[in-house]
Formats: sequence, C-alpha cells, structure tokens
Amino acid sequence: GNFVEQAQHDATVRQALQAVHVQPMLTTLYGYFAMQVMVAAMQHAKHLDAAGVMKSMQQETLKTFAGDITVDAQGHAQNIVTKLYRWQKGQLVPYKPTP
Repeated sequence: GNFVEQAQHDATVRQALQAVHVQPMLTTLYGYFAMQVMVAAMQHAKHLDAAGVMKSMQQETLKTFAGDITVDAQGHAQNIVTKLYRWQKGQLVPYKPTP
C-alpha cells in the first residue's frame, strides 16, 4: 500500500500523534516521515555531524513507516510512492479525476 494509508492505520504512529493532540493529517505524516529518516540515519551514523549523518543516509537502507528508503548522492530520498489525495466527507481518500 501507499505510505499515507499505512501511516494512518499504523497504531503506533496514530497513538503517538493523538497522545500529543495531533491528528494524523497528510502534512503531519510528511513531517513524521522526515523525522523517521533523520533518526534512522543518526542511529547508523558513525559521526553525528551533518557530513556523518548524510553519509549514513546515503549508505544505509532506512526503515520507515513508508517502507525502506534510500538516499542518493544529492540527498534525495528514493523509493517513495506519492499519490494525490483529497478530503471527502472528513476522510483522506485517493483522488480519482473524472473524465
């Protein structure tokens, strides 16, 4: 599945966000994802300076709720599935354009 659906249904993520009174909205999930990538890279880094963390990002496969992520030499995350969503009756649903 895609990372939005996985994250919204991941009890750990949902409970952690709701515990601090944050609803798991799309922008919240991107922020959570970014922090997961950073924490995973820091856990693998030999040095916690910017260069050490970047090197870790580029050398490791980072585990996130969105799946396994790799980072290229320019610092761009790879393996990310992106879809377009919209709010419909209070729910985040995949956008399906009408012909």
